[in-house]
Amino acid sequence: MKLLICLLFCSNLVMAQSLGFAKDSAFVKLIDNLPKKPPFDTAYSYSFEIKHKYLYLISSKDVYEVFGWKESSLKLRDFDFANYHILGKEICNQCEMYCNHDEGQKDCHLNVCNREWICLMKKKKKAFKEISSQEKLPLNDKQNTVMKYRYNDTVLVSNTGMASWLTHSGGDCHATFKFGVLQDNYYPAIILKEWNYNGGCRAAGFWEFAINFPMPYGDFQTSKNVIFMKRNE
Repeated sequence: MKLLICLLFCSNLVMAQSLGFAKDSAFVKLIDNLPKKPPFDTAYSYSFEIKHKYLYLISSKDVYEVFGWKESSLKLRDFDFANYHILGKEICNQCEMYCNHDEGQKDCHLNVCNREWICLMKKKKKAFKEISSQEKLPLNDKQNTVMKYRYNDTVLVSNTGMASWLTHSGGDCHATFKFGVLQDNYYPAIILKEWNYNGGCRAAGFWEFAINFPMPYGDFQTSKNVIFMKRNE
């Protein structure tokens, strides 16, 4: 048994080094039993469009929306989302092993790139750091104008470096919400995390929020993840 555990550990270590994850201390292992090419959920081929370079799956809701019922209920039913999350990343295996794109290297292997999505299991505490944020409601006139004809989240950044993340939230008529802003320690991404608490009401409700936070310097992907919670007593 000890030998088997040692072999599995070494296998993950070699894979991490060959794919460039050795410097990522939050990396645990590759999850290799998930679809690698879209559409991930073949039952609804056009229901989910990948709009980001990185996919963050931090709850069973995220897995269901991206991969569908089969993957979320069978393969990842017991995944520990309290302590870990899944990062999806599109790569070419040969580029990862032989190329150094960060230094401008191109055409480093003869055949055409064969890109596919890989999923990494990562430790949350090591992967993210929290950015101090403050919820603001209601939106001011400028923010209302921005959100009037937009269905997706928008991040406004002022000249002082302060950002306002404008977001839509929906639930029942008594639903309550909490927010947190996280920065990935290893990838250029900032995540808005919403805890959506059931209010016990049969009618639906819809709200808009502005979450203010200091924007780190750089070019970041922004994405929102929602976690459905039981009633907030």
